[in-house]
Amino acid sequence: LGVARSGSLSIAGATHNVTQAPINCTYSLNGPPALLPSSSGSYTISVQTQGGCPWLATSNSPWLTLGNPRSGIGPGSFTVE
Repeated sequence: LGVARSGSLSIAGATHNVTQAPINCTYSLNGPPALLPSSSGSYTISVQTQGGCPWLATSNSPWLTLGNPRSGIGPGSFTVE
């Protein structure tokens, strides 16, 4: 992501070089407050990032369950249950 990459295609005997500029990704989350009520429920978390930037949501707590999708490329959202 932070490094340019290049490659080439050969089509009908002609070689075409392709270069992709680096993607500088920044991320932010929008969702429920940090202190959730003790009652069960589902909350949506929005991931704000540039197109082409990958993200993966994980939980390190057994009581905090993530719904699908848990990953994406570009802006998206996931649920916390």
